[in-house]
Amino acid sequence: MVDLLCEEVARCAGSAPVLSASGGFDSRVLLAAFLASGLKPDLVVQGNPDSSDRVVVEAIGRRFGLKVHSIALSVEDYLDSADKICTTTNGTKPAGHWHTYIYASKAGLTENDHFFVGANGEFARTYFLDKGMLSLAANGLPPGLALREFWKRKAKPALKADELPGVRADVADYLRGGVGQQATRLAHARPGGSTLHQLDHFYLEERVRHFVGNGLALYGLSTAWRTPFLSAPWIAEADRLPRSWKLGANWHRHAIARLQPELLDYPEEHVALTMARRHAPLYWLPRRRRQPVVPYVDYKMVFSDKRMLSLLVDNACYMEDLIDGKTVRKIVDEHRSSGTRQRAISILTGIAVWRRNVSLAGASQSPAQARAS
Repeated sequence: MVDLLCEEVARCAGSAPVLSASGGFDSRVLLAAFLASGLKPDLVVQGNPDSSDRVVVEAIGRRFGLKVHSIALSVEDYLDSADKICTTTNGTKPAGHWHTYIYASKAGLTENDHFFVGANGEFARTYFLDKGMLSLAANGLPPGLALREFWKRKAKPALKADELPGVRADVADYLRGGVGQQATRLAHARPGGSTLHQLDHFYLEERVRHFVGNGLALYGLSTAWRTPFLSAPWIAEADRLPRSWKLGANWHRHAIARLQPELLDYPEEHVALTMARRHAPLYWLPRRRRQPVVPYVDYKMVFSDKRMLSLLVDNACYMEDLIDGKTVRKIVDEHRSSGTRQRAISILTGIAVWRRNVSLAGASQSPAQARAS
């Protein structure tokens, strides 16, 4: 798998490789592959000067003589990018994830740059249930039972029960079925194999295909992206990787240690000031994750800004057939006072802006154009 990754990185590098860098495992493995091949990509990292990702990446850049483009995100960036992001993703990219487009766009990348991203690196890990012995115990249970219990804990409704009268009837009926109904549907999404195998493929075939795919589409507005972890030969090998290599990111640790061990000298997010060659015993316990991490953007600040909230309220009229404006305003008012409705606002904002753009585009068409579309 290490050799396949290095071959893919070298094949795709071109004359101007740029790596989307962070303090995490996936981008560090890609950087190790570059350095082992004698290639020195530019690095792009998002965050304020004190954010953990930026501090780590800038330190790595200094050590290896790499040019680092550090991109800070502001509320203005979210507002200015809303139309383009929502149009490109049909409103399915929640506002809390708009940074995917923003930082790549602000980096000044062009179609001549080959922008490397770590999409699907998680397939060599245990994305949904990386809990060591607990994961192995869950894997020994009947998959149907284990998956239903997993999704009951994972699925979280964005709307409250008393808000459903303001939601379109068929959607409200589905949501009234509660998490149990959603858990049953999700548990049958990827039939075949053990619990962890099915969760691996739910990640690959659902999250990567849709959520990550949206991100790649947004990168494509600015530059030519490259995703070595999505190469078919690497995926085929990762699918056969023994679970002991996927727990605790052991394969990633091995790849970094083999290709460029000096990259282990930098922090492992939440865990330690350096990265271990193998995960620590009971690594999944909360007490093992005490290292403070400063995020790349303060989402509490972004979603408390009155301009972001107005972006939703002012465009709520374009989704009245889905959820009425009174209910949207109630959610926003609650968030203003408590700060607890960020997820609902993030989802609804993407839909509202997209619906507005569709409505305005339709209104500007001639009758013949409208019939053709």
